[in-house]
Amino acid sequence: MLSELCHKHIPLAYVKWVASFLANHEAAICIDRKRGTMEHVVNGIPQGSPISPILAAFYTADLLEQFQPKQAGQGEPNPNKTTDVHLLMYVDDSKLYMSSKSLKTNITHLKEAYNKAENWLKAAGLSPDYAKRELMHYTRRKNNGSPSISFDDGDGTHRIVKPESTVRWLGVHFDWKLCFQKHATILAAQGKNTVSGLTMLANTVCSLSQTHLQHLYLTCVSPKILYACPVW
Repeated sequence: MLSELCHKHIPLAYVKWVASFLANHEAAICIDRKRGTMEHVVNGIPQGSPISPILAAFYTADLLEQFQPKQAGQGEPNPNKTTDVHLLMYVDDSKLYMSSKSLKTNITHLKEAYNKAENWLKAAGLSPDYAKRELMHYTRRKNNGSPSISFDDGDGTHRIVKPESTVRWLGVHFDWKLCFQKHATILAAQGKNTVSGLTMLANTVCSLSQTHLQHLYLTCVSPKILYACPVW
């Protein structure tokens, strides 16, 4: 972490602050208000700290740079040409994507890019979660063949990742036609469950006022059903 900060030309005072921040960590497990003994934490960054996502971004910045466009300012993408594989990351959630006129071409390049990313992770002391890999083909073709990707993983297991009808990334449910209907259906059901949970607070004998119920709806229900609506 500190070497990467120096490589990014972060001022030395900040690097020393981070070194102090990462040193002498202790943690304990607390269950039912009973706390265990404090144990030393030898690696990682504290969860819940506002600085942790920033440090995570610096730590994986080199991986993102591996997938940057080779030439800047190439203009608008041409749908008739094969694109490079690009990488999006949010903390530890990442997405490799590309486009071409052939799904087989896509999976060939995506597999190569995934292996490249996995090699980088191993060199950085990290590892991917094989169980969380997902594959999605976005296509207008009715008969797309839906090719899968096979991997010979580092644990010695041969795994096949089959394309899904819907994938969830950062809380957004994407379907292969990008219709957004699945996402709306799921979030509407979550909002309905929340409303059902609030009915116990709205009985006719002794309940919250209409003002408080409205406040609960705006803070607990609306954010659920409207989550990620700008994506549409």
